[in-house]
Amino acid sequence: MKNTFSTLLNNCKSCERLTGPFKRKLDDVDRRLNILWEKMNSGELSQSVVDQLISMGQLAQGKNYMGAIDIHKQIIQSANFSQISAFMPGLKVLLQICFQLKL
Repeated sequence: MKNTFSTLLNNCKSCERLTGPFKRKLDDVDRRLNILWEKMNSGELSQSVVDQLISMGQLAQGKNYMGAIDIHKQIIQSANFSQISAFMPGLKVLLQICFQLKL
């Protein structure tokens, strides 16, 4: 999952069609992904959230960004807000940008 989201971020950053506002958003996504990795490494996330994040990563890897956004919605609706609030907005922005740029 980490490789998938990191690769998507790098692909977005290197896309020639990327404009200034998107670049700033991607800087924030990068920061938020680092928070996600820290929470995963420290065991702060429930297994349910981790499993859903893995599913989201698999869909995104297959370029099914809308499916990944659907899982994002499920996580937002079901998870403990304090566990996910620091990184979930970044994942949604990343998926939306990938979809818009058709990466």
